[in-house]
Amino acid sequence: MNELVVGLACGAFMASIFVTLGAWAVVRLADDPPPVMLRLLERHSPMRLVMPVVVLSYPVWGAAGMLLALLFVASENAAPGGGLGSPNMFYTVVVAAIAALAMPPALLLIRPARLQTVLTGAMFAGVFGWMLPHFAT
Repeated sequence: MNELVVGLACGAFMASIFVTLGAWAVVRLADDPPPVMLRLLERHSPMRLVMPVVVLSYPVWGAAGMLLALLFVASENAAPGGGLGSPNMFYTVVVAAIAALAMPPALLLIRPARLQTVLTGAMFAGVFGWMLPHFAT
């Protein structure tokens, strides 16, 4: 039960990071919008595009945090053992791999905001791969 609360808290923290870096990415994308973004902006106002992302990011990241907390509990039972500065090396490697695998498609989709995309992936790995296990144990 404690792990789920930690997962929810880590998800809320990640949502705050996502919203902040997302706002920074939107500013970068406004300077050099990709063709898909131009078509969206022709049909919808920026506020109409951004607000659903902000509103939905907290419940979505919270749910993701809770799922990752369950994965952490399962990995603690299946493959206990620390490493890489984490109480469970297997779990941390899996979370870092998820972040690394999500990076290339995200970088291709939003090229002007590469830095924000890389920072979001690094923060995902840090929050869920290292912070969650330390607070859950």
